[in-house]
Amino acid sequence: MPPLPWKSFWSFYSFMLAVLIASQIGLGIYMTGLEFFHPWYHAAPRIHKSIGLTIASMVLLRLIFRLRSGIPTFREFIASLRYNVYGVKHLLLYGLLLTAATAGFGFATSTGDPVPFFGLFDIPAPFILGKEAGEILDTIHVTLAMSLVILIALHSIEKMRLLLHRRKTRGIR
Repeated sequence: MPPLPWKSFWSFYSFMLAVLIASQIGLGIYMTGLEFFHPWYHAAPRIHKSIGLTIASMVLLRLIFRLRSGIPTFREFIASLRYNVYGVKHLLLYGLLLTAATAGFGFATSTGDPVPFFGLFDIPAPFILGKEAGEILDTIHVTLAMSLVILIALHSIEKMRLLLHRRKTRGIR
């Protein structure tokens, strides 16, 4: 178990990541309904791409630190099944986030356009996939984003239940 300051840091880090993801999903839903002459029609996708790159970087960094912290042996895994199922759900969440970000990046760069990062610099397209592949990646991106909404909602409910249970067992009102 990491020392308390690191645990607090990663809790805050996860909270900030959750806020970014919720904002990203909200912005993604909002921008799909915009018409061409709306003021946010061109700005919203640029912000969405920049936030997506930030989320992908944060998730990748968290995943690296999580995997470096040690993987339990099989015996430890069986002994603490609930904890490990929780860890497996986190790995699934990280995997879905990275896959959704990759599909979104592939969609954004499918025609060869670079992806802007908050107007600071552009990330060039690694390869040109074409419009048809871009449409498939867009569908994958949207599907994964919607499944992430469900998984994050379930994760949040479980986290709140756990916090309430801890408060109840400690006698905190």
